[in-house]
Order: sequence, then C-alpha cells, then structure tokens
Amino acid sequence: MLVSMKKVFDHAFGKRIIDVNPAFGIDLKALMGKRPPVRKRLMLTEGELRALLPGIDDKIGRGNGPMLHVLLATWVRTNELVMAKKALVDVRRGSWYVQEEAVKTRDGFLVPLVPIVTAWVKELNALSGDSEWRLPVRIGKRRNRLGETHVGNTTLWAAIARGFERSRLTMPYFTPHDTRSTAKSHMRNMGISKEISELALNHALKGMEGIYDVREEIPERREAMELWAQFIADCSKGGESNVIPMNRKAG
Repeated sequence: MLVSMKKVFDHAFGKRIIDVNPAFGIDLKALMGKRPPVRKRLMLTEGELRALLPGIDDKIGRGNGPMLHVLLATWVRTNELVMAKKALVDVRRGSWYVQEEAVKTRDGFLVPLVPIVTAWVKELNALSGDSEWRLPVRIGKRRNRLGETHVGNTTLWAAIARGFERSRLTMPYFTPHDTRSTAKSHMRNMGISKEISELALNHALKGMEGIYDVREEIPERREAMELWAQFIADCSKGGESNVIPMNRKAG
C-alpha cells in the first residue's frame, strides 16, 4: 500500500498538483518493527519421500495423490499446475505448455513430460471427466461463484494439512512449494548441473547465456527430468532406486 501511494503522489508531484510527496520518508520498519524472517524452504530426504509417496492417495485423497506426484516431478509452481488445461498437453511429443496467465513472470514455458510423468498426467485427466481443466473445481461453493473452473491454489495445501492433522503423514511439515526445493536439492546430488536445475525450475539464466539460449526443447533438461521422475517412481513403489547420477554415467 505504501509503495502504491508513493507512486500516486510521485505522479501528482510530477504533474505539479502537489508541492511535496507526503509519503516520502515513511519507513515501514520504524512503524511496524523488523520484518519477520522468511520461512526456510524444506528438502524432503529420500527416506521421507519413501515414507510419503507409497499409498499417497490414502493419505491425502484420491485426486490429490497424482496431483502431488505431477507437482513433484515437473518442478512447476502450484498455480501453474492448477491452471493447466488439457489442450496444452501434447502426449505424443511429451510436452506441456504452461500458459502465460498461470506463470509468475507472465512468460509461458514448455515442460518436458517423460513417460513416467505422462502416466500420472493421464490419471489426472481420467479423474477430470469432460472438463477442459486437468484439475476441475470440486467444491459446489466455488463452482457457484466462478463457474466451471479449476481447483483453487490451496486445495493441495489443505489436503496435506489434513494428512498431518490425522497423523497420516509423519515427516516434517511441508507445503506444496517445498516440492521445488526438494527437487532442486536432490537434482544437485544426482549430478545435474546448476544451470539445468535452474532451467527446470523455470528460473531465468543470468548474463549472455540467458539472452542467447532460447531453446524451448532442451535435451539436457529432459534427461534430468527422466532421472528425477525415475527416482520419485522408485520411492513411490518402495523399492530400491536404480537411478545412476549423471556425473557417473560416463564412467
């Protein structure tokens, strides 16, 4: 609010409607005290993933299990998943285009879908019926207010919270956004480069590489996603992981 009002008064000052910006010099820290610390992102360990993922449908709900799998495997943000439309998935090509309006930066991007993840996406599609949305609205109150739309951003958050409240989840409390920090941390342990992991998280590359590397389909990213998806599948099945880190494949 303060930032907005400063801009409004700056405009008025520039138009010579006022002689001074009355919001200038107001310091939020002086008025409200020190900003609370930012919550530290969590990395779910391999052991915690092996405790979480098997039988996940029984822990957080039938429609929420594959939703968590896809979120974890594709590294997208919650909003990008809940606003996904079926028409933007090309199963033959193995890709999903995340539309601009769903993205934080308002720049659409392409997510590679490897076969393991495609199976989870198809499961979501089967649960969605004839809706254009991969995750259609489930609650009558939301449907009455917004029409035939997608689920809300807090749907998966609430399902996970209920899982903890009912003692079905035993690992440290996590949120859907922690799937991104979990993926990032494990990717680095799998020998995936920082640049590829940043691209997988849809973070812009800095410097000249970010300007000139404009490929939509990046083979290194798809390879990294195949490695990560296989690891998740192994954790879900409860078996030993056969994933070979990328930095050991050459040997």
